[in-house]
Amino acid sequence: MKCIYCGAEIPDNAIFCPNCGGNLSNVKHCPKCGEAVCDDERFCHNCGAELLKPATLPKEEHDEEEHAEPKKSELPTPDIQTDNDTVLSDLDEYEEEDGRSHKWIYTFAIISIPLIIGAGVWCYNTYYNKPDKIDPQVSSVVGDSVSVSNTENDSLHLEQEEENKENAQKHTTEYLSERVSQIYTQAINSGGGSADEDFLTMRFIKIIKAINVIQEAKCISLNEFDHWYWGNEERPSNLQVDQVDIKDQYNATVDITLSFPSETPNIRLKLLFENNDWFIDDFQEIKKGKIIFSNRKYLEEAISSN
Repeated sequence: MKCIYCGAEIPDNAIFCPNCGGNLSNVKHCPKCGEAVCDDERFCHNCGAELLKPATLPKEEHDEEEHAEPKKSELPTPDIQTDNDTVLSDLDEYEEEDGRSHKWIYTFAIISIPLIIGAGVWCYNTYYNKPDKIDPQVSSVVGDSVSVSNTENDSLHLEQEEENKENAQKHTTEYLSERVSQIYTQAINSGGGSADEDFLTMRFIKIIKAINVIQEAKCISLNEFDHWYWGNEERPSNLQVDQVDIKDQYNATVDITLSFPSETPNIRLKLLFENNDWFIDDFQEIKKGKIIFSNRKYLEEAISSN
């Protein structure tokens, strides 16, 4: 016969395989084909013949068959119609209970809403819409304060209107002519230099102060030119306003002619409207309508070069 483990030819009465050493004591032969099989095999591995009867099955396998789950074909068939009737009956009961609960909700809402609205109306009429009972003295004080407040507002409004009217008047050629004449008259009478603080713009004054600081620090002279006397030692005998040009509400130019014994320069004054009036921002000499000298530009270049 052949070894069931390695397939080698061995004697029929061998207990162990001389080739692989396998234990052959539990080997038996198939009653149908005579093939050597193990003692615990239920079917022949050569021909498929049954080797053990169901009664001789091991206890463990028998227990497994007893506890095995039944096949689908063996399961009891439920009564579908009965289950459907039960479900429909439960659904009807649920819908009936749900309908009753909804009725209670609707009833509660119908009763509560008018009560809430009525309570709100009563509170409003009681606490917010009742006539105020104010002490006559307090009412008098309040009335006086309101009157004072209205008076102050009216006063501010009138002041603003007057200021607007005044500013409008200051933006006319007549006013600018008078303003320039007034400036030059006071500047020349005060000796020129002292008029800078009164009639020049803030940025022009800062430039002149910066020049003075550089002159004192370096002991040099950068601003010998007097823009009021236009470099002359004598005061002008006459000032004539030739042209006024208002660019916008903040910028304007006024062309003037100063009469000195030795010359009559044509000067263009560049003015800015600040602090509720017009102030000179530059002195420019013009010839044939062209600017040939700018006093402020001259000072700015002196600062940048030092």
